[in-house]
Amino acid sequence: MCLYPDCATWHSAKNRFFKEDGYRKFNQKLCPDTKQEILGIRVPILRKLAQDIVKNKEYEWEEFVLNENIKYFEEILLQGLIIGYSK
Repeated sequence: MCLYPDCATWHSAKNRFFKEDGYRKFNQKLCPDTKQEILGIRVPILRKLAQDIVKNKEYEWEEFVLNENIKYFEEILLQGLIIGYSK
């Protein structure tokens, strides 16, 4: 089972479709001390993904939000956006 509420969408975002090298480098300058890898996915894309995840009742997004096994910086942002849109 995939931990992500919308595995296909998250994996497509993670795997080059929405990644931007220039934006990744920009974020690395803003957050130089982050322990997570930065992919370079823009916030509007993460917002749209979070809204879609919360709207779709089929996904149990609570499990994703409670997941502490974070590899990417954008996962932290996505968790926060999901919490914000769930209210």
